[in-house]
Amino acid sequence: MGARSGRQYLDDLGRRRIHVQIDGDTTIGGTPDHPAFAGVARSYAELFDMQVSPEFRDVLTYPSPTSGDRVGTSFLVPENAADLARRREAFRTWANHSFGMLGRTGDYLNSSLMALGRAKSWFAQADPAFGENIERYYQQVREEDLLLTHTLIPPQINRSVSGGQQGGGALMAHVVREDDNGIVVRGARMLATIAPISDELLVFPSTVLRGTPEDEPYSFAFAIPTDTPGLRFVARQPLHGNRSAFDEPLASRFEESDCVVVFDDVHVRIQDFLHRD
Repeated sequence: MGARSGRQYLDDLGRRRIHVQIDGDTTIGGTPDHPAFAGVARSYAELFDMQVSPEFRDVLTYPSPTSGDRVGTSFLVPENAADLARRREAFRTWANHSFGMLGRTGDYLNSSLMALGRAKSWFAQADPAFGENIERYYQQVREEDLLLTHTLIPPQINRSVSGGQQGGGALMAHVVREDDNGIVVRGARMLATIAPISDELLVFPSTVLRGTPEDEPYSFAFAIPTDTPGLRFVARQPLHGNRSAFDEPLASRFEESDCVVVFDDVHVRIQDFLHRD
């Protein structure tokens, strides 16, 4: 498929039944039209439109090495100084359009995923399948032009203990059981910025784990769609008060909602599984 337009992005997002709780309201699906997210969703759609416009197409996209379709420059693996300059210009073009007010545009995690894909051999040290998984996921996101959010750390209620001991071990997202088709995850993680308007959630190993045997149920990495059953996002109170863009020129267009991620016995299937120690 290659680089999406803004209309394609909004249509795909509108079909996702993303479960979001915000300011006392619960919405399942329709986030592009929700008052808290409509403005920033349109701003992201403008960035997608730039990819397919004649003016910016050659800056923001390049031919995919596998499909030949035009894909985002942020997925480009830099092999020389010219490639680095090309990536820089693409990042600058998007940042200029938003006046630098958007911090989680697609190029952010696209670049991270590109680097992870290039580290295929590192993932393969534990199991060759892990190396194949991370490279295949990088290619999928590149070819489908998916917008990602991510989560890194657990909620903290007691800073004197490790992440795996928060709330007696029940607070932080952890594996509660395994089956022949993957794992089941329960608990919470944070801080997933733009989750209500994104396509996929990347769950990275927590940066606060201490590597003890007790931490094993909390040590995993995977990627799942944002509308996976049992997955919900608790968004912070919005800064945008639904007043006009004249009164709220920044919040009405650029507020990227931050969310706590709640896993209510989410089944992460083997094909979603990237790596586990």
